[in-house]
Amino acid sequence: MYAMNTFKSTGSGTRRILVILGHPAPASLNQALAEAYAEGARKAGAEVVVIQPATFAMNPLADPRTVPELEPDLVAAQDLIRAADLLVFVYPLWWGAAPVPLKAFIDRAFITEFAFRYTEKGQPQGLLKGRTARIVLTMDGPTWWHRWMYRNSGVTWLKWATLWFSGIRTLGVTVVDKVRTLKPEQVADQIRRVQSLGEKEAQRQ
Repeated sequence: MYAMNTFKSTGSGTRRILVILGHPAPASLNQALAEAYAEGARKAGAEVVVIQPATFAMNPLADPRTVPELEPDLVAAQDLIRAADLLVFVYPLWWGAAPVPLKAFIDRAFITEFAFRYTEKGQPQGLLKGRTARIVLTMDGPTWWHRWMYRNSGVTWLKWATLWFSGIRTLGVTVVDKVRTLKPEQVADQIRRVQSLGEKEAQRQ
């Protein structure tokens, strides 16, 4: 379980990165990848906070339109999103999408007047502009299957229907595929790959 830390830096010189671990298990390849990204980013001087929505005290089935007050964990997560320069989503492909805790977090936290609003003309307006995102997606099958058979569903829902709609620009998508058949040395290579990515993106302006 990750404590709900806050960003301590206030100066514009320190890059603030929020890593959102979407896997519900207490230990997983996704956790290793999330921590590797965070380690690489910290090595490059960034301030990093890692959160895991599966541990939040929230009602995943609540209708966000009728909830009178957000749970404290969601309020804290929104504060982290506001303060972050870069959001990193790490999650597995489950049934062509993402695990329930991550989807519920999006439903409950990325709400109107926080992530977006509608103008007087009825046009959507993203309220989280100025932030970027990185998606790290794992899957048991091959990338080509996800792209051609699922029409990239595991990415589209987040990259376009959520992040773009909220004004967040996605830097890229990193895919670790064929996880079920990876050998230990191949897993280690992927972890190092993601760590290197964290170090590189922490230096990006």
